[in-house]
Amino acid sequence: MISLSLLFELPGMSLDQVEIDAQTITIKTHVEACEAACPICQTMAKRVHSHYTRTLHDVPCGTKALRLVVQVRRFFCDQETCPRQIFAERLPALTQVKARATTRFVRGLAEVGFALGGRAGARLGADLGWRQSRSTILRTLRRLPEPKRATPRLLGIDDWAFRRRSIYGTMLLDLETHSPVDLLPDRTAETRASWLVAHPGVQLISRDRAGEYARGAKKGAPNAIQVADRFHLTKNLSEVVERILSHHRQALRQIRFVPPSPGSSSPFAVRYLRPDRKLRKQEVLQARQARAEQIQRLLAQGMTQLAIARHLHLNRKTVALYAKAQSVTPVSQPARAGILAPFTRYLLNRWQAGECNGVGLYRNIVARGYTGSRTTVERFLLGLRDLQRQGQLPAALSGPVELTPHRAIGLLLKRAEERTQEETQALLRVGQIHPDLAHTQLLMQRFLQILRERHGHALDQWLAVAFHSGVPEWRAFVRKLRQDHAAVQAALTLKWNNGPGEGHIHRLKFVKRSMYGRANFDLLRFRVLHHRK
Repeated sequence: MISLSLLFELPGMSLDQVEIDAQTITIKTHVEACEAACPICQTMAKRVHSHYTRTLHDVPCGTKALRLVVQVRRFFCDQETCPRQIFAERLPALTQVKARATTRFVRGLAEVGFALGGRAGARLGADLGWRQSRSTILRTLRRLPEPKRATPRLLGIDDWAFRRRSIYGTMLLDLETHSPVDLLPDRTAETRASWLVAHPGVQLISRDRAGEYARGAKKGAPNAIQVADRFHLTKNLSEVVERILSHHRQALRQIRFVPPSPGSSSPFAVRYLRPDRKLRKQEVLQARQARAEQIQRLLAQGMTQLAIARHLHLNRKTVALYAKAQSVTPVSQPARAGILAPFTRYLLNRWQAGECNGVGLYRNIVARGYTGSRTTVERFLLGLRDLQRQGQLPAALSGPVELTPHRAIGLLLKRAEERTQEETQALLRVGQIHPDLAHTQLLMQRFLQILRERHGHALDQWLAVAFHSGVPEWRAFVRKLRQDHAAVQAALTLKWNNGPGEGHIHRLKFVKRSMYGRANFDLLRFRVLHHRK
């Protein structure tokens, strides 16, 4: 008998026979022990009743499937008080009761399912020798026990979309380990409160500023510290300031400044990117030139056109074209103005004014008689973007741009030391338009300073100044902050935030989209919670 301890990492099993065919390796084995424990009373039994065989799938060997045929014995239980008179010996280190695969096979199949899902996992498994269907992989995942995680002390709560703007769920994250704790099927306050009641021990909750989040956290964990998410605080602040600036939109457009060079960071980037088509066209022309010279050389050596076509793996008509040409460079067709030609000057002017949205520009020129596709407009804008990245923009396009409320917000969000001199002068001119705008700039910069430096003790003073500024938008913003005062002050004091959860939200989106058609909530939850750093 040959010991299988190296193959299975299981002592006490012996090899009887090995059969190998084109796709499968079959190993017949049995247990060496002469006795077995009764599963009911744990009494050791020695009297054998009969034998039968169990066929188990095991992890493949190379690209061949591995099948184990284990001879299993039935024993008599000699314990008179035991209700089981006959039992089959168990193989706990190899497989589970009534299972048709080894434990390590199920574990490996589950890892493939966690990583790739059903359909992609089945495709990969077929190449590696697993040969399991996508439904088998998904059933394996669903049969696994519920993932157990300890209740975190510091909990992050964020939402994610089943269907954007329609159906949302909730992700719970451990802020200390940066690992997901659970997924909830909705984002209602009752669902979150029920989870917190069932998992006591949460001491701090970082959450969005929505009212449902606050109510659910207060109801489920009334003693926990609530922390408002700093990203959403900054976003709400930007929305308030943009509404105030929009009242003076026409005056803002009179302010022009030169944006940063293409190599530096800019708060308003062009949406569409495209490789340089001019360089690609040059490479194609050079390749044609080389091919034409090669064909002309072979013709001069006496080769026929058919022989040249076979030698260069070209179509015979292509060789004939180069053979009849007067010069080695093929004659190209004359350039056409194109359907976009009458509108290029308008697009250049709008680009100079700072409008880089392809959809909006397409709609504008359609109203002026353009009948082409939107793709053509976007390609034209992408060409401008290529020139901008290479620093080859025409002077008309690299000049000053108009200041809009959105661009002003981008400048205000930048730190003072990161602004250029042109941007600083533009903001000074904004404050000269109206006293409210000057006061708004100071309030926004002061709030950002409190947020970045964690000076939560200065919040009350800032709220009082903003409330008495005389601007209705600031009063409304202060009222909202005072309704959630404790959580906002904690956000401006403590370091905890929902930032670590954004990466898991992106991973959840990837998993959800990769399981299109089979992404039920239970399966999605299993794959997301099976997280390994």
